[in-house]
Amino acid sequence: MRPGNPDRDIENGGKLVEIKLRYGLNPHQEFARIVDAGPLRVLNGAPGFINILDALGAWQLARELKEATGVPGAASFKHVSPAGAAIAKPLSDEFRASQMIPNEDLSPVATAYARARGGDRMCSFGDVGASSERVDASLARLIAREVSDAFIAPGYDDDALAILKETRKGSYLIIQIDPDYEPPEKETRDVFGLTLEETRNNAKITSDLLKNVVSAKKEVPDAAAGTLLVATVALKYTQSNSVGLGYDGQVIGMGAGQQSRVHCTRLACDKAEKWLLQQHPRVLELPFRKGLGRVGKTNVVDSFLLWDELADAEKDAMLAQLDGTPEPLTRAERDEWITRYDGICMTSDAFFPFRDSIDRASRTGVQYVLQPGSSDRDKEVTAATDAEPRMATAFALIPLSATMSQCSARRRRADVMTKARQRTGQLGERLAAEKLTGQGYEILERNYRCTAGEMDIIARDGECYAFVEVRARRGRSCGTPEESITQPKQRRLIEVAESYLQERALPDVDWRIDVVAVEWDMRGRLLRVEVIQDAVSG
Repeated sequence: MRPGNPDRDIENGGKLVEIKLRYGLNPHQEFARIVDAGPLRVLNGAPGFINILDALGAWQLARELKEATGVPGAASFKHVSPAGAAIAKPLSDEFRASQMIPNEDLSPVATAYARARGGDRMCSFGDVGASSERVDASLARLIAREVSDAFIAPGYDDDALAILKETRKGSYLIIQIDPDYEPPEKETRDVFGLTLEETRNNAKITSDLLKNVVSAKKEVPDAAAGTLLVATVALKYTQSNSVGLGYDGQVIGMGAGQQSRVHCTRLACDKAEKWLLQQHPRVLELPFRKGLGRVGKTNVVDSFLLWDELADAEKDAMLAQLDGTPEPLTRAERDEWITRYDGICMTSDAFFPFRDSIDRASRTGVQYVLQPGSSDRDKEVTAATDAEPRMATAFALIPLSATMSQCSARRRRADVMTKARQRTGQLGERLAAEKLTGQGYEILERNYRCTAGEMDIIARDGECYAFVEVRARRGRSCGTPEESITQPKQRRLIEVAESYLQERALPDVDWRIDVVAVEWDMRGRLLRVEVIQDAVSG
């Protein structure tokens, strides 16, 4: 651990026992300090009371993301609640463009913080960031470009520390924490002269919370399960009531500290829709006035996506930052874009007392929901998810677990989402048939159905019968197309193939199950059409 500041920090026998703070929660609260500050060192800058609260919350969240997923984690905290949280993953071109991140190589820990902060750029303005790993130069350069107040991590490379010490004219707050430090089991808090005590919240967020699926739909892809864990870990460090939305291993909408759960859901969904729409081509092509900075561009994008809600003065201020008047996105265009994202998740820190949160989430394209259950209306909430064939619900009797609901959109968005997915599926099957024919397959039948299920294409490859499952997807939020074929799905494909052979009196022919993976990026560009032979073993 690096040495602290002797003018601010008080040590006793080599142990740091006190760090003086600039002031308390408010500037008029002049006396403020950290007592028994052993695991912390302030390497640069002067902390305030709220900085420390944010830093400790952000560090716990980033550390627990790594524990839950095995992947480097990062958090962006603002006023004692997470504005964003994420695990390390490569950044898409669209995400980079929406976040104004240069096209440069980023280390894994840098991608984690870019995704965490990018979950809600507005709320992350002036944040305290955290990472589960040492800060390297890649992450330090990323931090230095942002409007950030502080960062906390278990360590800093020398070149990274040099970069951060130059940030904010040398005043950037840099905090180091001992990664092996564990707090006492008992927590205390003084309120109005009274001391409250409780055991610390040690609930572990693991995949065990996702086992008890009680709905008709049982399948939850690994990628969606991982996103549920990330969003639920983030909820653990919010002020209740809280609901969070996640996608592809990051939080994209946090509705925290509301008195009504449906208001949490509405807030989280509104934020998530903004995050999704930030990557729409029309948003990425907004004609910003020359010289407008990154913060100004962020504000313009936020206003543009609230077009119909803006007062005239707000709209005039936004348009003054643009060269020309852009055409706002229509409701139909917004809905169509959101349907392209597969694997959106929602998690809640307490049960849903009514089905209204599920109904609101469906409009944002949420497919999986995690909540503790135990409401008097659990059956109604589960029934709301079972009303559509894509829904799944689960309960578990431990903290911060366990309703998983896979929802498809209903009411106004139902037709939009269904038709969009049908178009994707139909186009995928057409491209698959063309690919197979080009490779010498003879197509025998399309969309064969029996009591066991359906087979997209039945063909012959020489003397071998090929039963072909087509998987078409936009984006990789839930993995590659072929990874979506779960063990139960594989068993059903085998049953369908055996049914066809029995029905056609073909007991002794050679046969196999192939998969054709058809994949587009989120902007609709075709990435690949790949035939994977003998993909399912019988």
